[in-house]
Amino acid sequence: MGDFLIYDRSKALLRKHKGMQDYLELHSRRESLDSRLDEVNATKAVIICGGPGTVWNMYPRTYPLASNLDDIKVPIVIMGSGWYGVPGDDATLEQYRFNASTKGMFEKIRRQGSNIGVRDYLTESALKNNGITNVTMTGCPSWYDLEHLDDDFEAPATIKTVVFTPPARRIFQGQAVQVMKVLPRLFPWARLVCSFHRGIEADEQTPQEDARWMGQLALTAGELGYEVMDTSYGLEKVSFYEECDLHVGYRVHGHIYFLAKRKPSFLIHEDGRGRGTSEALGLPGIQGWERTLAGKVAAKVREPHFSTLLGTRALDMRARKVTVDELEGYIKDELESGFDSFRHLPQTIRHHYQSMVGFLNTIP
Repeated sequence: MGDFLIYDRSKALLRKHKGMQDYLELHSRRESLDSRLDEVNATKAVIICGGPGTVWNMYPRTYPLASNLDDIKVPIVIMGSGWYGVPGDDATLEQYRFNASTKGMFEKIRRQGSNIGVRDYLTESALKNNGITNVTMTGCPSWYDLEHLDDDFEAPATIKTVVFTPPARRIFQGQAVQVMKVLPRLFPWARLVCSFHRGIEADEQTPQEDARWMGQLALTAGELGYEVMDTSYGLEKVSFYEECDLHVGYRVHGHIYFLAKRKPSFLIHEDGRGRGTSEALGLPGIQGWERTLAGKVAAKVREPHFSTLLGTRALDMRARKVTVDELEGYIKDELESGFDSFRHLPQTIRHHYQSMVGFLNTIP
């Protein structure tokens, strides 16, 4: 769901601020441009929209682009991309290193006179720690629902429907079940929906192993009284969110979807993506993980190659024991205060929107 939301909001921004109507659209980031260079070089720019793509092997692993980057004659624009640090704490950030080919791509962008648009301050720090300073913090394109940009936050009078989004990582399965048990106590009269953004069945994006534990989670959700919905592969599947009042869960773009429409949402951080979003938007968030012994060792190792590789493994972290209690306390506090922590959110989003507009104005 996240990729579709980013794509939709990015196009809306480009239409509004650049007048862009016609695109050469490549929906798979894994597709090399080598066979289509004539078409690509006839455009104004190659735009990489959002997503957790600012990783150590961004080029050519995440974005193949071209075998020889110099064959791309038009500017390469990175628009609101995010750092994907695991587990995502300060040690991960300090030790993070990009490989030589990725640095070469960043250098090409610098030579063309452009900045790299990033979606949060953690991504900005990851780049600057690696000597990459041509960075603009624009926020994620998905933050900007143009129909609601000028709206203020209004606390819901009643909570009739609550959406829960499950985690992407199996280590949080047990924790997610505990969260699902808490929500009926907090919202005893509400309709509860368990929304799987990546789907439930195995497919080319969901390995069989993941499908098994997600299927177990779906069964548990049904037993706990949740409506279980597969909301993968298309924004039309989450259109019912328009009628929902509140979100709780792990999926960053479920969280953003609600916030962009000025609805309350409570995010549990699986990794650096969640943390980066919460810090950029000035919301507390709840850390879902803690380091394992192996992770604590990795946090003390300063050799970049070792720590980067070790720091990308889920073995370095486990579900945090106090997360569910903290989440319950956070929700109770917001219910009692009339969601006071969310009052500043529209102003924060509008502030970052101005940075996004300024960045868009630099695109040819």
